[in-house]
Amino acid sequence: APLLSASCHALWLAFRRRAYVAASAAPLPDAYACLYGEFGLASEDTSWEALGADMPPGAAISTRSVSVAMAANDLSFPNGDGFHCPVTTSGETVYMLRESDVVRFVNRPPSAAGCHSLVPVDQDTYRLPPLATARLQRVDGPGEWTANGHLVRRRCFTMSVTFG
Repeated sequence: APLLSASCHALWLAFRRRAYVAASAAPLPDAYACLYGEFGLASEDTSWEALGADMPPGAAISTRSVSVAMAANDLSFPNGDGFHCPVTTSGETVYMLRESDVVRFVNRPPSAAGCHSLVPVDQDTYRLPPLATARLQRVDGPGEWTANGHLVRRRCFTMSVTFG
């Protein structure tokens, strides 16, 4: 257990440093992920299973693993069907529709309370470290929100984040 704690702490510090460096650049866009299914947040970290229609705005979860999200663009939201995730098979990457609710992460500048954005790790790809707090801001029903200029026909959980 001490080695796991030390590893988690080292990972957390690396994310924190990267978040502060990224915050000094241009503001980050909102980032998106699917909630369920392959590559879904709840599939990687069961703490995300707490999201649901009965979770009130302001309620929070604490993450247990690294979460991945992407910016809204022509690949991740080519239409209003929902979030599309990259899947690589035999060296070819194809963006596949995830039949799932969507989670939107609202990125904000850091404050005295910590970092409030996901950490950019690649073009249009972001990560949230373990032990972060994700707070529900609102829930939008299918057809009540947009991404990449499309009215999206999936439920969307909008979250703010804090870590560090």
